Amino acid sequence: MVSTHAASTEEVRPIFGYVENVTLLPEDLTLAARIDSGATTASLYAVNIEQFEQEDETWVSFEVPAANGTLTAFTRKLVRVSRIKGRIEEGALGQIAPLNERPVIKIQICIGNQIHEIEMNLTNRQNLLYPVLIGRKALIKFAALIDPNVEFKQKLSCNEA
Repeated sequence: MVSTHAASTEEVRPIFGYVENVTLLPEDLTLAARIDSGATTASLYAVNIEQFEQEDETWVSFEVPAANGTLTAFTRKLVRVSRIKGRIEEGALGQIAPLNERPVIKIQICIGNQIHEIEMNLTNRQNLLYPVLIGRKALIKFAALIDPNVEFKQKLSCNEA
């Protein structure tokens, strides 16, 4: 199918590498994130996850490990609890993957020069290479394209005036 849009009317969209630095706001914690259009949602490596009630609402407190091992404390309102299919160990064909329940929060993140509020589920990503996973729903908010050949294509500039 041939596009009917003229090149001059096409919007300029940011190009993300398959790994980008993201900053979680307002805590100002910068982490490496895998950019994955095959994933629907975003995930954040969090530890010490605790749900609590405050003024008839459910909140979540958690800590996020930085690359140097320090922990940054966060508190956010619980949006919902998601049920995500777990991974089956290699060689376990025919088994049904277990469903993992994960708290989902809204958080502002910066990639490049854009800040958007996205939903992220909280999970233990300790055995994964990157502490953050950015999926399709977040990529749509950033209107981003992905170049799978590069890493860290965007320079973080959300704090620059």
